[in-house]
Amino acid sequence: MQAIKYLLLLSLWWTPRILCILLALFLSFFSFDVFGLGTNAWKTALAFIMHNIPTIIIVLVLIFSWKRSWLGAICFTIIGIVFFFLMPGKSTSLILVLPIIGIGVLFYLNWLFRAGIKKAREAYAGEDQ
Repeated sequence: MQAIKYLLLLSLWWTPRILCILLALFLSFFSFDVFGLGTNAWKTALAFIMHNIPTIIIVLVLIFSWKRSWLGAICFTIIGIVFFFLMPGKSTSLILVLPIIGIGVLFYLNWLFRAGIKKAREAYAGEDQ
């Protein structure tokens, strides 16, 4: 029973981080449409960087919140709200906003259960030795 609890806590540790990486990959996928515009290399590179600004923000927030779950909870919730208000179609923007806010909620749960997650990580690290 204790092993199942530890596995659930460890999955709570990894789930927001993996989902954030998948979200960054998903967002960056849409930036590849600039290569079919037929412009010169500099304009294409600039357009590619401009399209990847949300991805860069998501990755930077993930880097800073990797060990600080409270920071991830705050930042991803704020990013989700900002994305909602910046997107033109409010109903279609929920497809992107809800996963971002969901990642923020998972980081918040990660922060709430940080003591149990630490015990689970120590328990599984002790089994390897």
